[in-house]
Amino acid sequence: LYGRLLDDWTRALVALQVRSPALPSIAGGIACPACARLHGRAVDAVYPLLAQARRTSDRRFLDAAVRLFRWADVATGRPDGSFDNEPTSSGWRGTTVFATIALSEALYRHG
Repeated sequence: LYGRLLDDWTRALVALQVRSPALPSIAGGIACPACARLHGRAVDAVYPLLAQARRTSDRRFLDAAVRLFRWADVATGRPDGSFDNEPTSSGWRGTTVFATIALSEALYRHG
């Protein structure tokens, strides 16, 4: 059951990922199906994408995780090491505990 859910979820994320090299500021982000915006919290999905890549040996998930991480770094990363919560300035800066956990687990478990 969990494997099928992970498969469904990560396939949907890959399908929603922006893959336009002509638009580097949005390439790699996940287009929200509800509002068509790119939300900064999408970076939390790096871990499940990497887990699915390992589980299936399907390179598409690894590539999607790398694209998502690079997008988040460009779109939400700040020179002082903090991150904006959204690509368009929301006035909130910091690192959410969820992103920290997701990225830490991704590094720890997947290198």
